[in-house]
Amino acid sequence: MGSITEIFYAISSAALIPTELALLAALAIVCVMIGRTLRDAVERARVAKSRKTLDHALEIVDNPQSARDLIEAAAKEARRDPAVQFLATVLPKIDDDPFVVKKALDYQNAAKAYCERPERLARISPALGLMGTLIPLGPALVGLSQGDLETLSGGLVVAFSTTVVGLATAILAGFVAAARKRWARRDLALVSFAIERAQKIDKTIPEDDEEK
Repeated sequence: MGSITEIFYAISSAALIPTELALLAALAIVCVMIGRTLRDAVERARVAKSRKTLDHALEIVDNPQSARDLIEAAAKEARRDPAVQFLATVLPKIDDDPFVVKKALDYQNAAKAYCERPERLARISPALGLMGTLIPLGPALVGLSQGDLETLSGGLVVAFSTTVVGLATAILAGFVAAARKRWARRDLALVSFAIERAQKIDKTIPEDDEEK
């Protein structure tokens, strides 16, 4: 091999252990994400009834004060619902538009980050798996050319194992991302609708005032 080829070969060989460690870290992270997502699913199931009741009540209410009362009641009942609790935090300053907009953007960014973490993992894991597949193939092919079956078989085992781990991690992260995105869409829809209801102000001028 030429000097440049040897340099690339050395770099790729040295990257095998970091790649394997990164794959193990990705697998550990996705396992933690799964646990947290399952916990969130259980908590959301517990407050699903109160959330549905609030959503239905907001659809038919036409008074901003009544909407605020509904949000306060739901916040006491659904203490683990992130959307309802967010509404409870902005309720004291619901008429302060800049404050509400700022808090709503912060909530939207937090929900976006909540969904993006597993999405990034789902994109990175296959790349790590591919690196873990290709890197050991170099020594394996060298072993094949030299008749060293032990080196060949060891390289192939590592190559296939890292591929499986990378794909499995990506699949699990994809399921987590899909569930979180579905929840985030529902939360943002409820938050936006509830704020509109609570901020609704009747600007109709009474007839007596017009006559005066």
